[in-house]
Amino acid sequence: MYWKEIHTSQQPLYPSNESRWSLWIGDRKLSSWDRSQLYNHAQNHDIVEHWSQRRNIPPDLIHSINWEACEDAIKRLGLNRSLWIPKWLAGYAPVGKVMQRYKFQDHAECPRCSEFEDTTHVVRCQAPSALKKWNSSLAKLDEWLSKSSTMPALRSAIINRLKAWHQSSANAAPSYSWPGVNDLIHTQTLVGWQAFLEGGVLKEWAAKQQEYYDWLARKNTGKRWTTTLIKKLWEISWNMWEHRNGELHNPASPATLREHARLDALITLDYGNTRRLCRKDRRWFRRPLAVLFTETLEYKSQWLESVKLARARYSRRHRQDLTIERTAMREYLRRQPSTL
Repeated sequence: MYWKEIHTSQQPLYPSNESRWSLWIGDRKLSSWDRSQLYNHAQNHDIVEHWSQRRNIPPDLIHSINWEACEDAIKRLGLNRSLWIPKWLAGYAPVGKVMQRYKFQDHAECPRCSEFEDTTHVVRCQAPSALKKWNSSLAKLDEWLSKSSTMPALRSAIINRLKAWHQSSANAAPSYSWPGVNDLIHTQTLVGWQAFLEGGVLKEWAAKQQEYYDWLARKNTGKRWTTTLIKKLWEISWNMWEHRNGELHNPASPATLREHARLDALITLDYGNTRRLCRKDRRWFRRPLAVLFTETLEYKSQWLESVKLARARYSRRHRQDLTIERTAMREYLRRQPSTL
C-alpha cells in the first residue's frame, strides 16, 4: 500500500529523457548541460598545442603550468585589462608589426628606439626611458615579493632570472639552499622566462611558497600568492605598454621627429607642383612651406590627403573633357561622307 501511494502521485524532479542522449567526458557522465565545461574539453588539446608551439614550451611541461591561477588572476583584473591581456598574449596588440601588417603605417619601428617592434620588444626595449621604466616596474615587483613574505630564494630567483631574460643574458642561475628550488628554476627555464612573465608559472611555485608559509606558521596560502604574482607580472607588461604609448604621442620622441621629417619631405614634393589642380583647390598652397612644417602630424597628413584628392579630381575632370572632345570628333567624322 505504501509503495502504491508514493508511486502513483510522485513526479520526478527532472524531465524525462526522451531523446536518449547522454554526455560523457572520459568515464564521467555529465548530469547537466555545461557549455563552458564542454568547450574547454573539446578545445583543450588544440589550445594547449597552440601555446606549446607559440612559446616553444615542451609538450610534457605545458600541463605543469598553473592555468587555474591564471584564470583566477584575470578575474581580479579590471574590465579594461582583462580584455587587453588575451590580445597582448596572442600578439595582436597594435604594435609596429601589427600596424604595418594592417597598413595603418608603412613601418614597424619602435617609437622609442626605431628597432623592429613586436609585443616582446615592447617589454625588452633597450631605450634609456624604457630601461628606466623596466627597472622601476621590477622594483615594485620586488617590493611586493618582500611584503608578501616570499621565500628569499624564490624572490631572488624571480628578480635575477627576469633581469637576465630582459638583457638576453645566458648567465647561469645562482644556486639555492632550500630543497627543490634549484630543480624548480631549471624546469621554469625550460618553459621560458618570457612565458613566466606572461603568466606561465609552474604549479611547483605555489607548492614551494606554501612550504615556506608552513615553516613560518602563517595562514597565507601558496595558491593565493601565485594568483597575485601572475597579476603583478601582467602589470609589468601593462606598464611597459603604457610607457610605449606615451612615447608614441610625445612630440619630442624620436619616432615623432622621424614622422615629421617623412611628412615634410612628402609635402615638399607636392608643394612644387601646382599645375594639375583646379583653381579652387590651389588654396592648399596659400600658406608658405615653412609654416606648413610647423603644423602637427595630423594636419600634415590631412594636407597631403587633401592635395591627393584635389589632383585626382583634376585628372578625372580633365579626362572627361577629353572624352567629350573625342566623342564630338568621332561623330563629326562619321557625318562627313554623307554630306558629300
